[in-house]
Amino acid sequence: MRLLEHATAAVRGKVLVSLRLLSTADPTFLSAAADLRLFPALDRLSRDKDPYLVTCLQSFLHALSETLPAVASAIARALLATGKPSVTAGKAKPPPPGQDRQPMKPPLSLLPVLLHALT
Repeated sequence: MRLLEHATAAVRGKVLVSLRLLSTADPTFLSAAADLRLFPALDRLSRDKDPYLVTCLQSFLHALSETLPAVASAIARALLATGKPSVTAGKAKPPPPGQDRQPMKPPLSLLPVLLHALT
């Protein structure tokens, strides 16, 4: 993410294109980028007047706007699946010990990305 603060606009634009391609291939890259303060960097880049950088930023934001609905639906499906208790012989089965301390599963790990993008 430090390359997004590079002095050359062409380097910052190429970083945005790379992030666009990576996040299109696997949305979990967005989660890692959000942890490295991607969204404040995008806000700073939106004030730049370089035409190449503006085009790259618009391309990244367009790809992000196409990816976020799929991410939101995947999160919703994962939340619905975790809310359903497993039933064995008519009784609800409690979760195994330590399950609440496990890392979030891939759709739920993208929740911070969705929150950052909406705010």
